[in-house]
Amino acid sequence: IFYKKYMGVREFHLDVIALPLRTSVLQQATTLVLQTIGRIDLLVIPSFICASQSSISTSSPSLAPAGVSVSFALTLRDEFGNLVADPVPSSVFLEQIRQPVQTASPLTRKELDYSSSPPSFLTPPLEAGNFSFTGFVRDCRGLAVTLFSSSSLQGPNVTTKDADLNRFSNVDRGSLGEIQSAFWSGVLNLTGLVGPLFFALTLSGAEDEVQLRVQDVLLFSQWNSTIDMPLQATLSDFSLFPQLSIVYRGREGLTLEMTHQGRPCDLNLSQRLCSLAPMLSSMAEVEVRDGVPSLRSVARGDGLTVATIGLESSFVVELRDQWNLSVPSSSSIRVFANVSIFSSPQGAYVSGAGKSCSSSSS
Repeated sequence: IFYKKYMGVREFHLDVIALPLRTSVLQQATTLVLQTIGRIDLLVIPSFICASQSSISTSSPSLAPAGVSVSFALTLRDEFGNLVADPVPSSVFLEQIRQPVQTASPLTRKELDYSSSPPSFLTPPLEAGNFSFTGFVRDCRGLAVTLFSSSSLQGPNVTTKDADLNRFSNVDRGSLGEIQSAFWSGVLNLTGLVGPLFFALTLSGAEDEVQLRVQDVLLFSQWNSTIDMPLQATLSDFSLFPQLSIVYRGREGLTLEMTHQGRPCDLNLSQRLCSLAPMLSSMAEVEVRDGVPSLRSVARGDGLTVATIGLESSFVVELRDQWNLSVPSSSSIRVFANVSIFSSPQGAYVSGAGKSCSSSSS
């Protein structure tokens, strides 16, 4: 389970109920109590990964290719037994790791290439369309990490929208030159494909020892789940609203909706600007402000692009676009915080709604 850091978390209590994906028969219920070591401090630990070695076994053949669907309730308590955060009910997808990488001792090779026998991560079955993904690797020294698709993506009916899938969105280097964490993202445009996709990692350029463990590599695929937190900015006496700049300090992406007298309307805009579904931004830039990675997404004229990934407790998403509007005085613009759930081979990264949001106009 990969989860955001919390101040003073001492203990995780997870109640897990596992179900096959294709049936509703309860297979197994178990309770996991994961004890952390010491105090989790926001200023010391950049991220907290709590891994469980527990496994859920079942004889159902439907679980073999796709994994299990898990519902759980998470409670966090500090060292005095007090609740640190509200319980988080959610639904996640646990993926299977087909070929886990196990490194018992440090490796000293200058290049690690798993292309011949890649550690593959099974994604949920995908239909034709766009598939957004983001990767994250931590605690690696002197590595260049490349995300590439396995041979299952080399068919004639599969194309990539972004040719530069191997670039880093961000590399966060520590004081000693170590790559503490690295983020990358891309969008695959899938045509004529129904079935699982596989990804693998190639690590190269290591100058000295390298330690790669399964829990060091997280591959996320986006799930859609939205919680509305309305923020209203009323436009009065404006016949022209040329620019909207939104600064959102929260966990995940934004959805922008325009309303007139309480009902959505286009306000002379393109229809798709009225009610926008969050999407992973292929134009998102990751910045580091005061040591905290931030996502910056800039809309380019023909639509609003939303950045949705943040692996820290907070980040800033700044959206800008040029609009020519004729706005009635009774109209308003509402900004919604979005909650997304991401699956990974080790468990789930579950985001939460932002605590502080603001919108401004000029």
